[in-house]
Amino acid sequence: MPTKALKTLKAGLANLLKQTKARQELILKALNDKKPVSDADEHWLDHEGNHVDEEKVLETLENASNYKRRLERLDSGEKQLVKRLSNLATGIEKKLAGNKRKCPENHKIVPPGDKKKKPLVFTKKQNASVKQKIEILDWHHAQGPKFSQSKTVAYWDPIYPNLCIKQPLVSAWLKDEEKI
Repeated sequence: MPTKALKTLKAGLANLLKQTKARQELILKALNDKKPVSDADEHWLDHEGNHVDEEKVLETLENASNYKRRLERLDSGEKQLVKRLSNLATGIEKKLAGNKRKCPENHKIVPPGDKKKKPLVFTKKQNASVKQKIEILDWHHAQGPKFSQSKTVAYWDPIYPNLCIKQPLVSAWLKDEEKI
């Protein structure tokens, strides 16, 4: 059982690395070329794009003499990382069940390992300002012509939780981009 669980976690880590590789390489290339990088990209690279915590948890479980006991002794943050890796391996994280049109009532984002900064909290749904729309669409276009609208939503929703950005909204903005 533990070897199967470890294989699942390794597959989840591989999927996570695959998902973030292109953006990570783009940001690192810009940094190496001494080009300016946005604060949002720096934040992403330091938090969501940094997989040291996931690798550390996986290594801890691999080196444990008793997998189940070590899994039980993980702290809550490490257990969440294990659950996330497991979900990534099985594809659950990509397709979450539920009412996709409803905005979450208590939308909190806390980057892993960053307890000093206050989390962004969903308070009240707002419409996007013209400045926010332009910022989001410019970022979307900067990612390349084949970049998915869903990935744009996944990137910007934690930054602007009150906008409750969804893919159809980004699609509508792109369609009416000339009017914005």
